[in-house]
Amino acid sequence: MLPLLTVDPRVKIVLITDEPKDKLFATLSSSITLVTTPRSYTPAHAKYKARALEYFRTSSKLASSDWVLHLDEETVIDAHTVRACIQFIQEEKQYHLGQGIILYNAHRFWEARLPTIADIPRARDDYGKFFIGPGWVHSPFLGLHGSFLLISGEVQNAIGWDTRSEAEDMWLGIEAWKKNYKIGWIPSIVREQSPNSIVESWRQRSRWFGGMPKAKGLQARLNMTLWILETCGGPILIASWRHLTLPFWMYYFLIVTNVTDFWSMIYACLVQDVDSQLGLPKILFHAIFYAPFALICKWIEGLVILYTILRPPKGFYVVAK
Repeated sequence: MLPLLTVDPRVKIVLITDEPKDKLFATLSSSITLVTTPRSYTPAHAKYKARALEYFRTSSKLASSDWVLHLDEETVIDAHTVRACIQFIQEEKQYHLGQGIILYNAHRFWEARLPTIADIPRARDDYGKFFIGPGWVHSPFLGLHGSFLLISGEVQNAIGWDTRSEAEDMWLGIEAWKKNYKIGWIPSIVREQSPNSIVESWRQRSRWFGGMPKAKGLQARLNMTLWILETCGGPILIASWRHLTLPFWMYYFLIVTNVTDFWSMIYACLVQDVDSQLGLPKILFHAIFYAPFALICKWIEGLVILYTILRPPKGFYVVAK
């Protein structure tokens, strides 16, 4: 990451961690600012990641003109991403937040096949529902990714991160929507990593869904309902197909939506493979044989939702990557 500091003298790299600090941090370059969240720091509501973000916000004394690009620990960015963010800040004055595309092909891509397949819908969503907010309506009402999230100091100071929800990114998006803050599209990508196993993927999704009810409000419930319909709607329709009498318009609507869902999985698979510069035989093999299973993995998330409702997660599970 250090070469990114040469892109613009205003760029700073900040690493946020909990106390005690890991020994690995002793080898950090002096060019990187390390912010350690004290054990004694106890905001009114926030825990885990939200607590660390709230400590960074308050201790850094962000000005309204400051901008923070939030990234996960394994996120890979390049100079193009940094320049795109700077251009966004300088030219898109009407927006207070920015978001771009995340691909899940940074490390050990396709080594764990099932988690990689399960993350194809996540890459697809950045060209779909997570593009609608920043790219079309410029409102974060559908929620946000917690990574590749560019936020002005004005927004962070007006809203903060002091929430009980483990889905703090969705919560921030809803609060920003309530305050009429606008979000724009950043024309660049970052790359991240899928979990190491399907069990880790399961626990990751369980943590997300388990944190959504704590955001409270109608919009949070709407986001939960949309996720439930997206993951459970297909299997329920298939199971009850013979017992349903549908009008022709609904029949054709379901055909169109399912075909679109299917080819969009193939498209997302192709995008990630081409970006990784895999050979043509592998790209075609993955698109033909693996991408269709992504739709099934999306349906399996319905089981994760059911499991989470019956056994809400306790604590903040850190996914192994």
